[in-house]
Amino acid sequence: MRPTPTVRAQAAALALLSILIFSVVARSAELPILPGTTTTASATSIVGKVIVIDPGHGGEDPGFLATDTVREKDIVLAIGLQLRRLLEEAGAIVVMTRESDEDLASEEEDRLGARKASDLRRRAEVSNRVGADAFISIHANAINSPRWYGAQTFYDPRKGERDALLAAAVQQVFVEMTDTTRRPLRRQNIYLMEAVEAPAVTVEVGFLSNPRERELLSTGQYQRRVAWAMLKSLLEWFASDTIGVTGSGPN
Repeated sequence: MRPTPTVRAQAAALALLSILIFSVVARSAELPILPGTTTTASATSIVGKVIVIDPGHGGEDPGFLATDTVREKDIVLAIGLQLRRLLEEAGAIVVMTRESDEDLASEEEDRLGARKASDLRRRAEVSNRVGADAFISIHANAINSPRWYGAQTFYDPRKGERDALLAAAVQQVFVEMTDTTRRPLRRQNIYLMEAVEAPAVTVEVGFLSNPRERELLSTGQYQRRVAWAMLKSLLEWFASDTIGVTGSGPN
């Protein structure tokens, strides 16, 4: 059931208040202010929208193991939970593919050697079942070099302009709020991006193979920054998408 206009207006007011409070907190916590998100149009754009947050990996799949105590699955879950809180405060309806250290595969499928494929399939099914308006899969990057750093957003160009524009919106805010100059990257043959019916992106929030970025991503303060970046990008994308503004996606 979608919210009534009155509920939407109340949620928009709460979203604006939340952003104003964040602006005060940001000054003391050395987080950037969120320019462009304090209008009624952008605040109301997300009210009642169904957003699926997909923290990658989980359970027996740790993702990238940076150290014995720094694991990709834990970092992306922490960011996902932060993002859920922010989105719900802004009036969105949030569905998590996982809320704890687990994956979505069954033990029977594990015995058949199909655990990973089953896990990914069920994540897509969660999104399609709830009729998501947007799907955000959160991961952290790694490579055999400490040199590379920076968040990057991936999308499937075959799904259409809305996915490309969502990726562009997310990446632009990461450029504004984090130390990255990367551009959105087209990527085909990613099962989740193909299987999810809603506009979908995979956000690699940084490189755990980079010592400085690994240290940042391990802190609650930087995790909140990343979550706020995703909130801001979703506010802007939904505002543009709602009023029918179109443009060219990333190259």
